Amino acid sequence: MPQVSPDGKTYTFTLRKGVKWTDGNPLTADDVVYTYRLMYHPDYAEVRSPYRGDMSALISDVSAPDPTTVVIKLKAANSSFLLVHGRHYVVPKHILGALTPAAFNTSDFNRNPQATSGPFKLQEFKRGDHITFDRNDDYFLGAPNIDRLVFRQLLANPAADALKSGELDVMTLRASRIDEMKALDSVTVQVYDTAIGTAIYFNLDPNKPSYKVLGSKAVRQALAYGADRAGAIKAVLFNYGVVPASIYTPTSWAYNPAAKSQYPYDKAKAIALLENDGWKMGANGTREKGGVPLKFELITPAEGPEYNRIAEIFQQNWKDIGIALTIRPVPFAQLTSRVLVDRSFDAVANNPISTLIGADPDVSAIFHSRNAAPGSRNFTFYKNPTLDQLLEAGVATTDQAKRKEIYFQVQDVLNEDVPMFTAMYWRYGWAFNKRVKGLTVPRNVGSYDSTVGRPFYNEAWVTNGK
Repeated sequence: MPQVSPDGKTYTFTLRKGVKWTDGNPLTADDVVYTYRLMYHPDYAEVRSPYRGDMSALISDVSAPDPTTVVIKLKAANSSFLLVHGRHYVVPKHILGALTPAAFNTSDFNRNPQATSGPFKLQEFKRGDHITFDRNDDYFLGAPNIDRLVFRQLLANPAADALKSGELDVMTLRASRIDEMKALDSVTVQVYDTAIGTAIYFNLDPNKPSYKVLGSKAVRQALAYGADRAGAIKAVLFNYGVVPASIYTPTSWAYNPAAKSQYPYDKAKAIALLENDGWKMGANGTREKGGVPLKFELITPAEGPEYNRIAEIFQQNWKDIGIALTIRPVPFAQLTSRVLVDRSFDAVANNPISTLIGADPDVSAIFHSRNAAPGSRNFTFYKNPTLDQLLEAGVATTDQAKRKEIYFQVQDVLNEDVPMFTAMYWRYGWAFNKRVKGLTVPRNVGSYDSTVGRPFYNEAWVTNGK
């Protein structure tokens, strides 16, 4: 852990000595300084980073007084900094340092990193199919026990079938197959709460055509009331899910189960909101206001069957109250570009806030006005000065009780304005074939680590030599 100055504005990190990149070069403080400058410094403004809005507002300087020391100075104390921005992955300056900022975005390193620093090193990357890693014998925590690790890209059901047959060893198990896999003698399954789920985000940019519909708070509230979230959990997730009271997962220390402006499924309230807002039912079953039909498009990740099935349930729910929804599944890479860069969407189904921000409840990256620029993560273009003040107050103190009070208010504001709503959080199964050893349950598998690297893979071994 770093040393923190009494005023909370300076973090001094001491790097482990003797760490090397897989090409034999030493990993030093210069690599860390370079990595952070890519994300905050104006000289690298052309480098696409979803962290730039927050980090440029937070960081005043990053320096390396010696090869194993990194000093990060903040403009003001920030209680979420260490958890949110103190553990970004490091990239090698000796390989990337000569690139122009614009060239960084399209560098072959993004797909074929010539040097890495983890327990495994890239052997082959076949897009859309698999990634193969070989053991890094020089890994600073010790060489892994297995020679090769292969990550395969499979849809949920084919992956579960592969686990069942023994073709696949380890996977994150979706709800539809949990009960089946728990009954197998050859598989160990740990069911856990996650920060992953389904949330609906609305594009609130006044310059976008959809703003004529989604710019109305009454419409967004009606959409929240009109979505049968509990029914979708039962139908799609086999009851392995939970409807939250706010944007946060119930496992967060800042979650308020009694947050104001909750939205239980209530068609009558949804219809009343729309009527009072002037949206009248048309002859074709779709409401209209001033000649504008109450319709919009929802883009979903094509690779996520749960997102699309849940969207279809909501589509019918909203049709029942006079709202016409078009669902457009797109590949995840295209979805990311449309949402983060182009902002060319009406609404998007994506992970909830707690997945996007991690364990700290600071949602500045998603909702602070400064992060509404293309490339940053406030892709709803939501701007609220009151919320900005609350978010700034929430990171200005390290007193968790005071922070909790502030984030209770944050939840109330976002529940009222509905720039997005968290439809549900999913429960997952962490499943592995019993021939795999060293992954004894429980490990660090839980709410906030389902989508991050698992450093304990270097400890795993198998019983049959494969």
